[in-house]
Amino acid sequence: MGDVLASKYQVIRKLGFGTMSTVWFAGNLITRGHVALKVYTRHRGNREEFQVLETLGKANPPHPGYRHVSAALDIFQLHHPGGDHYFLVQRPMCMYLSNCQAGTWKRYIHHIDNSAP
Repeated sequence: MGDVLASKYQVIRKLGFGTMSTVWFAGNLITRGHVALKVYTRHRGNREEFQVLETLGKANPPHPGYRHVSAALDIFQLHHPGGDHYFLVQRPMCMYLSNCQAGTWKRYIHHIDNSAP
């Protein structure tokens, strides 16, 4: 904790982990905002995911649905003697597990009617 990565992200605390990555809450020293840093285990960087998220990040920010898209703010790689680490930087999500368990997340989802006219 406290480490600075890519000269601009200061690690604050761990948010969670899985088999392919660990996610950290970090401060952006340039914008003074906060980000989620997804650190992939060595040799597990998913290039297809990176490309999709980069493309989404270049979409139309004024569009009302843009804020609901988890786009890549930054993608970088750090070299380490044991192998390279790939990092995906995204906006932190603002939902707690208790919201999911209580079903209160439903008010954030808008129904889309996919039926044919």
